Amino acid sequence: AGEAIDVRLEDSKYVDALEQFHKEYHPKFRLVECIVTNPQYRYGGRFDGVVELDGPGTYGTYLIDYKTGGKYPYDVALQAEGYMNCELATFLIDGSLDAPCSLPELDGARTIYLGEDGNVTVSDPFAVISREDAWTAFKACLDLFNINQTINAALKEEA
Repeated sequence: AGEAIDVRLEDSKYVDALEQFHKEYHPKFRLVECIVTNPQYRYGGRFDGVVELDGPGTYGTYLIDYKTGGKYPYDVALQAEGYMNCELATFLIDGSLDAPCSLPELDGARTIYLGEDGNVTVSDPFAVISREDAWTAFKACLDLFNINQTINAALKEEA
């Protein structure tokens, strides 16, 4: 917003990278930190945003996820695909769940890597890993998670 902010020294380069992202990609946020669910596969989560972007090689509406530290091409592809196969949770005034609604139409997903050097990299999580492969891998990981939960519960009952 053009206003100065106080930033801890150890965070300043990440803030510089975020500022670079805003200058280069002109994000217009449509949704931020929303809860999504997939009733069929019984999972949910919270994504960072759905954003209209206008920057180098990226124009349209994307599900975005911010990352700091290293790059995680496999993990972010599964994460993005998992979110993109969900519905947007909506809530009543009393906080209870209302009927879900569809996510906005998306042109894809982007991972926003904020570097400790102050630079930003915007990456398509499906540039190498296809959405189909990401969805298959996500469901396999979900199956493994669920069977581990079942086994651990059975072991606790036995003890």
